Amino acid sequence: MIVNNLDHLKPGMVLAEPVLDVHHGLLLKAGVMLDERRIRLLKSWGVNRVMVAGHRADAPDPLPSPAAVTSMPQDSGPPTGTRDDLFTEVLRVAAILALERQQRDDTGR
Repeated sequence: MIVNNLDHLKPGMVLAEPVLDVHHGLLLKAGVMLDERRIRLLKSWGVNRVMVAGHRADAPDPLPSPAAVTSMPQDSGPPTGTRDDLFTEVLRVAAILALERQQRDDTGR
């Protein structure tokens, strides 16, 4: 999910995408778990928004049902550029893989 207001960031959230500065220099890598210090740093660097993978590490976002994910239309939403279409498809596939992993974990396989 995209967090547009950094005041909504909480310790335990995980960055889904790298955070870059205005010159495209890496500030924080994708996969970094946020803590109070990193949240303060993001604010001090003037970062406006970040993409996080979930809420707190101990309370992940609820995932949609497998039927809902697999039935997502390929062209849902307003028309966008190719890069946005690719990103949307990557997120759709990632959600399917996350559901499969969760189902495997739930069955103990």
